[in-house]
Amino acid sequence: MVLNVEREKNMILEQQAQLQREKEQDQMKLYAKLEKLDVLEKECFRLTTTQKTAEDKIKHLEEKLKEEEHQRKLFQDKASELQTGLEISKIIMSSVSNLKHS
Repeated sequence: MVLNVEREKNMILEQQAQLQREKEQDQMKLYAKLEKLDVLEKECFRLTTTQKTAEDKIKHLEEKLKEEEHQRKLFQDKASELQTGLEISKIIMSSVSNLKHS
């Protein structure tokens, strides 16, 4: 009887030790998952920051492009205006030249 109690006691102690090992393994797995989650959160933050920076640069470049297109249009208008003035001057010069020869 004492032997049975002793065996039961040893079995219970062994079960407790096994449960303790399993508990420690679960805690280690949980700790590893929490570390992984922390790394993922930091990576997500870094990517979000990078994306925001890229979006800001794109917006800036789009504004710059829009301004450059506006300037190009102004230059084209001015060039057309000068070309028209030049053509008018040629016509006037031609007319004045023809009047002198007449």
